[in-house]
Amino acid sequence: SDIYNLKNDSRTFFTDRWFFDVYNYSFVNKELQEKLNLDTSCLVPLKNFLSEEATHMRDSLIPNLMRWLEDNIRDRKDIKLFEIEKVFSRNWSEVNEDYKLSWVMTSNKEIAYFDIQNIISDFLKTIFVDNFFFEVCENEPWYAHGWRVADIVIRWKKVWVIWEIHPSVAKRFDVNSRIGFFEIEVSKLIPNAYNKTKAKELSTFQENNFDLSFVVDKKRKWRDIYQTILSADKKLINKVELFDIFESEEKLPWKRSLSFKVYIQSMDWTISDEIKKNLINDIISKVEKKGWNLR
Repeated sequence: SDIYNLKNDSRTFFTDRWFFDVYNYSFVNKELQEKLNLDTSCLVPLKNFLSEEATHMRDSLIPNLMRWLEDNIRDRKDIKLFEIEKVFSRNWSEVNEDYKLSWVMTSNKEIAYFDIQNIISDFLKTIFVDNFFFEVCENEPWYAHGWRVADIVIRWKKVWVIWEIHPSVAKRFDVNSRIGFFEIEVSKLIPNAYNKTKAKELSTFQENNFDLSFVVDKKRKWRDIYQTILSADKKLINKVELFDIFESEEKLPWKRSLSFKVYIQSMDWTISDEIKKNLINDIISKVEKKGWNLR
């Protein structure tokens, strides 16, 4: 079945990248929820719970993964944990079951986003998910860093979130480094996984690329700039990748610099320096018309 394949592929992928596969009980309690700024009102309560540490069924894998992190952070500086298992949610009198795939990892980098994004991108490609991107998150979890969280969008549908645990929450678990996290709803992932790759004609002419950086407001979605770049010439531009985000309240107050790598290639001829230069100027003109500045 798809869930069986996903479990096997997930464990192979993450263990190859030094993530530890964790197995937790399906329970949480009020104290653990409060450490993550969560409550128990939406959880499934246990009528005859066996201990104060297991009073509710979990609706997320993150709380218990954070508890594992807290128990092991004194022995190891770098920790990567993941789990794929069932979660439970209450809808009035009904109890719904679903699988989630989640992980947490420590990082000493100022911005850990790209490490996290690259891991997720590689994983989604491994299970043959196409047409996905990362978008600004408007309703982030209470335990997430408000400026450092993003939605994962597959075929224009949100499947959950990635990025960083809020520093105040990390300190409650005695972790001083940054904590990246990822959680995805398997029921939304499965229909988009294991797609067949369609064959396409390859060009015999050399691919070229160049980098462009633009300064934008922090609230501006990078996807807007991506679409603007792509619209300059969809026949020549094969791919546009966001590869760097620079933030500094001292140098760029309330703004950020977004750097893109643009890949170009023609099916019919070799791209000359003049054509490349004209395309770059066209892209810059289109972007600046929307109020964003070349850095």
